[in-house]
Amino acid sequence: MAKPEKIVVVRYRFIGDTLLTIPFLRALRQLKPDAEIHLLVGEDAYDLMRHCPDIDQAIAFEPRKHGFWPSVQRIRQEGYTHAYLLKRSFSSAFMVWLAGIPNRIGFNTDHRRLLLTKAIAYTPTQQHEAQCFLDLLPGYPQGALDLSIESWIPEEVETKILSQFNLSAPQKVLVHVTSTNAAKCWPLDAFKTLIQTLLACEDTHLYFLGVEAEKALYENLKASFSNDEQSMMHNLCGQTTLLESLAVVKHMDLVVANDSGMIHMAAAMNTPVVAIFGPSDPKQWHPLSKRYTIVHHPQMACRPCRLNITCHHEYPCLSEITPEQVLRACKTYLKS
Repeated sequence: MAKPEKIVVVRYRFIGDTLLTIPFLRALRQLKPDAEIHLLVGEDAYDLMRHCPDIDQAIAFEPRKHGFWPSVQRIRQEGYTHAYLLKRSFSSAFMVWLAGIPNRIGFNTDHRRLLLTKAIAYTPTQQHEAQCFLDLLPGYPQGALDLSIESWIPEEVETKILSQFNLSAPQKVLVHVTSTNAAKCWPLDAFKTLIQTLLACEDTHLYFLGVEAEKALYENLKASFSNDEQSMMHNLCGQTTLLESLAVVKHMDLVVANDSGMIHMAAAMNTPVVAIFGPSDPKQWHPLSKRYTIVHHPQMACRPCRLNITCHHEYPCLSEITPEQVLRACKTYLKS
């Protein structure tokens, strides 16, 4: 009798990238219904991904924190038969090779082909990142790249955020001015102009989500507005887990954000999103949702440069996007 497959999927670090593994995990479970599937996930996303119905176990995994060799040993002791590397780094492939996993499937990037038993071409210029992940699964079930995970939010989490935060405004807009890469950020002054206009909409409140380290940024942003305007702005940075943040996003009428994990959080909650793109390619990174609008500079020859910056970090692809352009996109989803 054949030994049951025990599979590890490797995609730790970055919230947006972790969310984009969901279509892959669904397809993997359909292809291999009897396999034991584990997911190596960053500690910040563990609380969410442990609710994923398509895996048997989520494992909080931080090699930079716990050390390379202890991380190799941790993988080795599980006795995995297969590893799917959604991460494209050399170190991730080296890690599963050292762990002695016999079947190692991943992208042929970062000079790691010899560390893999099956190397797949990575084609981000042709398709969405989540579709690239599915290329690691020959014969994967056909279907939409659906990111919806509203059902993952436990009722007690929804109850908590509804009792803890003021989410009763007739119209709620989440504005996200940051990104893990500063090169993806629309100028803050442009966001201020947009916020001023949004606050003028009747019965509209604005919300900010992020980690504790971002709290001061949003407090400084609020301070540039009047007291009456500040009363309609709610800074929730540092007050929510990822799961709670997703529950907050679920109750928004609109998310306006830079190209960041936040646009994928909105897609996961089926919340309309206006996504502002600069150096990155929307074809590869757009929200996997039916209700999104991309705002970008369509006629700039150097974009998308995919962060191979040639503009001396002046980012005209972002600075030349006007608040009026973003506002026009927002109007599609706002009631007033």
